[in-house]
Amino acid sequence: PRCSPQEEMVSRLGLVSGHDLAQTVRSEYPRWLNYVVYVMMEVAVIGADIQEVVGSAIALNLLTNGYVPVVAGCIITALDTFTFLAVQYLGVRYLEAFICVLIGTMAVCFFINWGQSNTDPVALATGWLLPTVPSYALMQAVSAIGAVIMPHNLYLHSGLVLSRKINRECKHKVYDAICYARIESAGALLFAFFINLAVVAVNSNKFYSSDCAVLEQGPFACMSVEAFTESKLEVGRDGMG
Repeated sequence: PRCSPQEEMVSRLGLVSGHDLAQTVRSEYPRWLNYVVYVMMEVAVIGADIQEVVGSAIALNLLTNGYVPVVAGCIITALDTFTFLAVQYLGVRYLEAFICVLIGTMAVCFFINWGQSNTDPVALATGWLLPTVPSYALMQAVSAIGAVIMPHNLYLHSGLVLSRKINRECKHKVYDAICYARIESAGALLFAFFINLAVVAVNSNKFYSSDCAVLEQGPFACMSVEAFTESKLEVGRDGMG
């Protein structure tokens, strides 16, 4: 989740009306606008997920020391999607539990890396409370914003709340459901914030250089091709170990 006020609204829509956002758009908007919204959401999904697919493929390539090519890693990652679809047939609760296990495992790994990265806590807190964007980091900042804004999650969230059994004839039950949905969304946002904080802290501490960042090639400007290749192999060997 990335858009708390909007998710609050779509969760209310689902809890009160019993229809998710996609069903509401289909019933309330004209046909041509439905197609426009559909195309926009598909583009948003592709833009948000392509980095995850490529990133997973690179991770598989590093962990296998180059045995799994990046292209094959992309195919494997895409096939993983069908695993989620298969779990969904067992029920939404099983799917949510499965995703929680994956996210929890990822969070533990990132927090361990964060603890081992020797990140300066004062500098981290300063950058968090007083964020600044140098001119050479503008592209990275824009890409980071684009990476975490996921408007298609609104459709997902409005659909997930429909799995809750609610007596919509009783206003108090509906109000309670809205309150619980708000707590769930806020908790997920807070947890996601700390995961993202760990990711940024680890990467900035290990792969950032103020001298190289100002150059056109970015952080790789200070590395030769041989050094970059060797560092990639070392990461792969560490992953295998």
